[in-house]
Amino acid sequence: MANIDKAYFEKKYNEDKENQKLQTKEQYLEWANKFYDGAMMFDGWNKITEKTLGKLKSPGNKTKVSGELVALGKMIGGEWSKDNKVRRINSDHLKTWGGQLKDAETDDKILSTIAKIKSEASAKAK
Repeated sequence: MANIDKAYFEKKYNEDKENQKLQTKEQYLEWANKFYDGAMMFDGWNKITEKTLGKLKSPGNKTKVSGELVALGKMIGGEWSKDNKVRRINSDHLKTWGGQLKDAETDDKILSTIAKIKSEASAKAK
């Protein structure tokens, strides 16, 4: 099971009254764990992060990208873990963004891909 930032995800759950009507906190946290560990058709954020960091050549970029992927994972996972009726980030987004990170091979491409995903996810997450 993933080692999620439980306090962060509990806060996200407590802030969304609409989702609370459809999903218990335990269900939400279970989906957050699936986001990090992976589920059908999605590798999981932990594996995506590990593979992405493994492709970076610059040690400075590894530190920067690691922090960005942690923050991005929280934002995406916090929204994706909600009940299907209210979430704004779905599994298709996860597959698309995970594929984009997988396809990014150079430090510059990885950095630009993360910026693009961050922009798209920020527009969707609440």
